[in-house]
Amino acid sequence: FLPAYGFAVYPFGFVILTCLHIGTAFGSIRYRLIEITPQFAAERILTTMSDGLLVVDRSNQVRLTNAAVAELFGHSVEEMLNRRLDEVVDHHELLELLQGAEPKTAREVQFIDHHGENRFVRFYRSALVDQVGSRVADLWILHDLTAQRVAEAEKDELSGWVRETQKFQTLGVMAGGIAHDFNNILLAILGNAELISGKLDPNSPLQTQLAAIVTASQRATDLTTQLLTYAGHGTSLRTPIDLNPLVRELSELMRAAISKKIILTLDLAGDLPRVRGDSGQLSQVILNLISNASEAIGDQTGTIVVRTARSGGTRAEPPFLDGESETDPVLLEVRDSGAGMDAETRDKAFDPFFSTKLNGRGLGLATVLGIVRGHGGQIRVDSEPGRGSTFSIVLPGTNALAAPRNVEPVPQELVGDGVALVADDEAQIRDLLSHFLRDRGFDVIQAEDGEQALSHFRDRSRDIKVVLLDVSMPGLGGFEVLQAIRVEAPSTPIVLMTGYSDVSQAALAPDPYCAFLGKPFVISQLSDAIRLAMAGDSGPSRRPMD
Repeated sequence: FLPAYGFAVYPFGFVILTCLHIGTAFGSIRYRLIEITPQFAAERILTTMSDGLLVVDRSNQVRLTNAAVAELFGHSVEEMLNRRLDEVVDHHELLELLQGAEPKTAREVQFIDHHGENRFVRFYRSALVDQVGSRVADLWILHDLTAQRVAEAEKDELSGWVRETQKFQTLGVMAGGIAHDFNNILLAILGNAELISGKLDPNSPLQTQLAAIVTASQRATDLTTQLLTYAGHGTSLRTPIDLNPLVRELSELMRAAISKKIILTLDLAGDLPRVRGDSGQLSQVILNLISNASEAIGDQTGTIVVRTARSGGTRAEPPFLDGESETDPVLLEVRDSGAGMDAETRDKAFDPFFSTKLNGRGLGLATVLGIVRGHGGQIRVDSEPGRGSTFSIVLPGTNALAAPRNVEPVPQELVGDGVALVADDEAQIRDLLSHFLRDRGFDVIQAEDGEQALSHFRDRSRDIKVVLLDVSMPGLGGFEVLQAIRVEAPSTPIVLMTGYSDVSQAALAPDPYCAFLGKPFVISQLSDAIRLAMAGDSGPSRRPMD
């Protein structure tokens, strides 16, 4: 049995033992081959480290380097070894730094690499000495900070946009409040001047003075309108708009207005998404930017390029939108070859009442900013002295089709009867409106706030033929009173008035018996608003003031 067992098992046991011995021997040999010696560690560190390492001897020859340094200077490791620095480094500032005599250096350098890209690198230098302490070479560690600096720049840029947004919001609130109060004052001046003019003989010598009052009030109205637009409260009627035809039309007008030495060219993208906006306000944006570009060029020869495109989110464009976009956002860009702006002027360009022009009011670009922000977009300017300026606007895109053109109301004389309810927290405005309504045949009930207006309406709802509501009143505002009245009287004519001019389109669109009027207004506009509301024909396309 034993001989038979041994004969059967022994060959397999021998093979197994032999394999174990071979594996042990191979492992021992492999361990000795890859034993972590200082030389092995140095080689691995040199080839795998992300920082660059460079050793330069006293004769400025490269004795040791790695792939990170070679890539930075546009060479291979083999091409750099045992060559002089001035043969492998073609950047003057870097060469001076590497050949400097200071034993220890830590310095950050910005330069353009062989790919044409901007690089930020911190250089650390220490001396290599021999056994007696003599310096024999310099050891350089190169730490690439490019990604960190780019991230910091983007963060600073975004923080700057946030600060600018907060600043403009604060200024906008202040400008809107001032404009609202001025509009109430102007309405009293303008309305009373018109009422007096209507009661005087047309040949009265006082008509000239009254006309001057009306003209001055209207000029002041233009100023408050610009302030409201800057604040993002400008009156507007939003419809889907294709910017390309609008740009073409306005460019033809501007070619006749700008200097003949200036070449105005268009670069308009095909298949451009529409934007939802007010064509009048967007026209003002385009005209203002082209006019500013023309003034920046002056009497010199130059070019203005107006470009439209689908926004690609590049760094040259504003970083974010205030409004949501149904499709690709739309880029509108105006670029000129004018004098450009320094950093201080560029930072103040959109501030209200800031102007570099002798006779400028400083509301042109401020108005542009207000219109753009009111449309849910953003604007930025890139400019340097002597290199011109580029204004880039990004607006939310829409898939909606173009709306039909507005139908203008036919002016008619207002003749009233019954009771009119006037609600405004300004006594002089209530008196002015009451005087006008009585002249047109109405009996008038006044209310100084929303609660009082609602109470008067519930008491006299059968007699009241029209209601004039100020949007901003203590307690219940005009919208709240409107909603309460609509529960009891869906078809009572109502005119909403406000000095902010920012009534939502959605709030008015479903109600044909409600018209909107922005303060200050003239008598004819008030008559149209009341007439349209009474006719049930005051939808968004028939508003008396746009």
